[in-house]
Amino acid sequence: MTPSPGWPSAASSASRPAPVWGGDLPAAGIVILATVVCVATVGGWTGWSVLREPLWAWCALALAVAAGGSLLVRAGRAHVPRGGFAALLLPLPASSVVAVTVVGVVRGAPRGLEWFLNGDHPRHVVYVADTWAQGSLTYAVDGYPRGWHSLLATLWTLSGAGLDAEHVLRLLELMGAASLLLSASLALALAHTGHALAGRLGLSSRASIVVGVVVSALSLLNVFLANYQALGYENSLLAALAVVVCCREVLLRAGTALSLVTTASAVVVVAHAWQLLLPSVVLPALWCAGVAWRSGLGRRRLVVALLACATLVFAGPGVLAVVTGVGLDHAAEPGPDSPVPLVLLVMGLGASLLLGLASRDWPTRCIGAVNALPAATALALALSLGVGPLHYYPSKLLWQAALLSLPALGVAIAAAAVGAVRRIGVVLLFGRVLAVLGAVVSVYALALPWGAQVGAWSTVDGGRVVTALATPRAEEAVVVWLEGSPTTDSVTRILLDAFRVESTRARVPQARTTVGEECALLRTASRPLVLSTADEEQVSARYACDGAVIVEVLRVSPRTTGHR
Repeated sequence: MTPSPGWPSAASSASRPAPVWGGDLPAAGIVILATVVCVATVGGWTGWSVLREPLWAWCALALAVAAGGSLLVRAGRAHVPRGGFAALLLPLPASSVVAVTVVGVVRGAPRGLEWFLNGDHPRHVVYVADTWAQGSLTYAVDGYPRGWHSLLATLWTLSGAGLDAEHVLRLLELMGAASLLLSASLALALAHTGHALAGRLGLSSRASIVVGVVVSALSLLNVFLANYQALGYENSLLAALAVVVCCREVLLRAGTALSLVTTASAVVVVAHAWQLLLPSVVLPALWCAGVAWRSGLGRRRLVVALLACATLVFAGPGVLAVVTGVGLDHAAEPGPDSPVPLVLLVMGLGASLLLGLASRDWPTRCIGAVNALPAATALALALSLGVGPLHYYPSKLLWQAALLSLPALGVAIAAAAVGAVRRIGVVLLFGRVLAVLGAVVSVYALALPWGAQVGAWSTVDGGRVVTALATPRAEEAVVVWLEGSPTTDSVTRILLDAFRVESTRARVPQARTTVGEECALLRTASRPLVLSTADEEQVSARYACDGAVIVEVLRVSPRTTGHR
């Protein structure tokens, strides 16, 4: 393949691009989370309640922040980050998500939090409460990956944790903010990865900035941000962040101590978040380790070996929990409809392939392989389980491939545009077009995340949910009927499990329930208690259950904030 003018070449990618200020913040976040996971895992081995005791939680967080801060300091010393327009413009899309987070915190429950009461978020609340109750990270009882939940449990402990309404509502607010900040970190990481890839492949500084901003803005499209936040796929967002951080390491400083620590941390995080994405994080980790091994002396190779052993030790429990407890067949289970941006997927994977062929740059080819691995895993999973590629778990992997390919897509489009412009010699016009395009996309990106605060992401009545949770003895209820939508009832019922994590490991049904199914629950309950906004007569009529059950009504205050 002969590159056209403007297309990347081996010569244009000989030198690594300089990092931009702020680009290491997502990597520092991954290191902080990995440190908490390691400490919590040690707690699980030793019976040490590090996540529950405030003193130990402070120590764990201090150690984690010190590790992340050390990475930032060392990165600044090794390569003085550039400032200027890149440092100001690349964070713009992420800053819009941060602003939405701040507004949500200021508004508080229920309205500032209503968007969070959707999808899998309530289930994650229960997992955080359960992790806090256990005091450490252990998979002895439940194999669900809980690395992210360990960090949230630590923060909850430090903000004041407890299994009453006040403290559970505080946990909801904490998790709502943390979930949005996760998306902000992902947008920031994509911006800097897109910028680094463009710079490595020879695009101008201005074009690289536009690529970074546009790529970051694309990650705020509803198919990437709103859908996955509304569906509550927190672990999927976290795993994607870890992979993007690793891609930047491959492009900027593969083989350095910083890259080894960052990629090892990412492997640990993904092992305790979403193991199906492990191939996409292991490959860049092996790449960085291979570069260090080939270029280093005995001391450098010893560091690589020690880090590899530590990674296996701390990533192992998460992987073993899935293999021995959950099993691969779990991936065949149905789930919510998870839209896949098929057009962006095909274009992104095609761009990854074209960049690898045109540039002949091996780090770029490594990134292309990383982008393709989730799609390959999805197809292999679908074939082995006998399900379609758009089934629940395969579709989530295809979504990952589309998201991870955004930097390659942005660079390919920019390179093609530069080549076309050079052929017709309208460089000045192209610069203006790039500036206008960057401005338009940035404004668009600033607007989309606000759907969280204007009700566009909401599917429940937050006022009803919060009022029901604050009702005395609400955790004793077997059935919830708030005279609103079935989703509002289901979310409230699931969240009540957070109050009971110390008393029972039994969990309520996760899906919507019919009146007949609720009658069955009431028949088997030692105390058939219904949490409802209706009066006793209405509840008794609804749950007559062939006269077999005499229900007790726990009345919720009629104060609500509207119906859905």
